[in-house]
Amino acid sequence: MNKFVFTKHAINQANSKRIPFWKILSVLENPVECYPSGNHAGQWRYTGLGICVVVADDQQTVVTIYLDRIITPLRQDQIEKGVKIKRK
Repeated sequence: MNKFVFTKHAINQANSKRIPFWKILSVLENPVECYPSGNHAGQWRYTGLGICVVVADDQQTVVTIYLDRIITPLRQDQIEKGVKIKRK
């Protein structure tokens, strides 16, 4: 398995959503799906076990983690940047 580096944001998101570390590693090792992000070039989404782990294109840096298929509103900083959510 690759050695992954977790950003502070990814750690904070996992903790705030109470996603256990074993679950994150399991998804990284054996994802149900792995596909390029439609919103952010250079990022990949690994999904499974009800979570999505977003990894940078270097395939080493975990950028964020969220509950898969749960739509949440954009944060204020995303709104200010003009982020648009692309749906499949």
